[in-house]
Amino acid sequence: MKILVALFRYNGKICSSGKKLVKKVFKNVYDVVIFYELSEILVASYDYDYTIIIKEDVTTNLSKLQIINTISELINMNYDVIVISSWNDNCDTYKNITNEIDKYQLKEITQINSLQVIIIKNVVVQLTGIKNQISDFLNSINSYLVQSKLFAITTIPNLFTFDVMCASSNNELIKLNKCSFESVTTEYKSSSNFIWFIIISIFLIIFFIASIQLLSKYKKNDNLSEHEQI
Repeated sequence: MKILVALFRYNGKICSSGKKLVKKVFKNVYDVVIFYELSEILVASYDYDYTIIIKEDVTTNLSKLQIINTISELINMNYDVIVISSWNDNCDTYKNITNEIDKYQLKEITQINSLQVIIIKNVVVQLTGIKNQISDFLNSINSYLVQSKLFAITTIPNLFTFDVMCASSNNELIKLNKCSFESVTTEYKSSSNFIWFIIISIFLIIFFIASIQLLSKYKKNDNLSEHEQI
């Protein structure tokens, strides 16, 4: 199986963390190339079974062995797209699957919002064609995911994370969050609503039982009073 690791220095941004990571983990394991345009990566991917696209601004605390083994297991699952590092995801739309790899939960997804570190099968580029803008590439993938012409999973947590030392502004720190604030809020509200439903249900049950007991006691006292009158 031929696998390409494409280090993506997008918009000419230079950050050494990604290069150090690729050199440490993937050198002498897979073919490694540095690219400055997404279109170059996609053209090169035609000659490989899988392509791992890694942005220059990521890092990880995992060992080389952990990363290589986890990626190998993920690839063996035969999904078309595998997202192993993302940010600002709609996590409330994730679908559970039974498979787990090591300490990672796996979720099926139908939308990809960010290109941080992803693994794509050759067929992905055959469908999407060559794109130079990240947004165009992801939108094209998402359209095929919705049509069930491609299938994708993501890992929880991420294998790689954004390197804060590469941030050019505080706004980029949002890349540390896998889930969007809106999706977390939605999930929290759903959980809260369910909890309130349980609380109210319990209260109503207790009230109903207490009412029956009170009514029974009232009838008993009423009957006793009638007996005394007789």
